[in-house]
Amino acid sequence: HLRCELEFRQHQLHLRPALEELRSEYYREIKKFIGVPTAFKGLGYYEDGGAGKHKVLKVFRDLPDRNLSSLRVVYDRASELFLKLEGVVAKYRHWVALGELDEGLEELIEERLTEAAHYEANFKALKQRRREAEKLPLTEKVDCVHVSLAPFKAALENQHQRLSDALVHGARRCALNLQKSLEQFIDDSVATLSK
Repeated sequence: HLRCELEFRQHQLHLRPALEELRSEYYREIKKFIGVPTAFKGLGYYEDGGAGKHKVLKVFRDLPDRNLSSLRVVYDRASELFLKLEGVVAKYRHWVALGELDEGLEELIEERLTEAAHYEANFKALKQRRREAEKLPLTEKVDCVHVSLAPFKAALENQHQRLSDALVHGARRCALNLQKSLEQFIDDSVATLSK
């Protein structure tokens, strides 16, 4: 079994070790497995002449060559496995869309959310999203590869907390701006009535 982790780092979701490293390790293990029969010496024979050199019969040495069609299936399945692993990364990518923003989250909130109702709706949506994130599995098995989602889930919770903090700061700024405009309106009204 191979093991890897799904993690969010440098504003991108990827596997650790990287897919290329997993692929290299997987093919190295296949090569080692295919080479096992070539080392068998059980049906060998000794050369005449008494030197005692041991030879391996071609029956074992040629096993990989005689089974090329089966080996092709093994390598095709390996390609399918790595496509599935890429699919796992794609499957969870939408969960970290806000994390890809890095900076600009507060500016985005300030630009898009202008009323208290907007903030309330986003707090409710964030709460729902957190509930859904809690239901995500801790691991996912793709054929013989175990993918740990723990680092991904930790990064996701971090992003949710950053969004929550940004929403609180944005709501506070919105309330202060509203308070300032109300105070300005009252001051202007009092000044008009005093004339």
